[in-house]
Amino acid sequence: MIWLEYDYHKVKVSAVSSVPWMRRAVKKVLKSDIIDQGVQPKIVYELGCGWGPLVVDAAKVFPKAKVKGIEFSYLAAQFSKLRAKIWGLQNVEIIRDDFFKQDLSDADVIIFYMLEVILERLGPKFEQELKPGTIIVSNTFVIPGWTPVQTHEIVKKPIPLNAYVYKVPESLPKK
Repeated sequence: MIWLEYDYHKVKVSAVSSVPWMRRAVKKVLKSDIIDQGVQPKIVYELGCGWGPLVVDAAKVFPKAKVKGIEFSYLAAQFSKLRAKIWGLQNVEIIRDDFFKQDLSDADVIIFYMLEVILERLGPKFEQELKPGTIIVSNTFVIPGWTPVQTHEIVKKPIPLNAYVYKVPESLPKK
């Protein structure tokens, strides 16, 4: 607990975990909006991969891609590495770092579960670094000012939960 608190104060991003049914829904979105559309990404990032369940799912969905999970927490990053090793996934790389400091310009797909306050900070980074055609899948929260190209309704009640798909440059804020 102390370690997680230290990580929060260091990078100003709190550790939150997505619920299992939303991770399964995001996995379906990766298949329907990327694989089924004929897109074969080479580099996939999960920002804030935590304990690694979605980075493992992404590695299975995209077996030919390099899937890079970025996680600041030492404990969570080590667990993610172990999880990928247990599954025998050779296409996973876990990077222990602050994702705000990582160069994402080689990304074909980016996935994450982040609160809007973090996404507000990430939006300008994405605008600067991402190449045209990059697909972003956000679990639950919208990127402020951006327009999703697709919204997948996962749960209607009691609280609506969606997965949002963005594409650069179509989704970028209008200037």
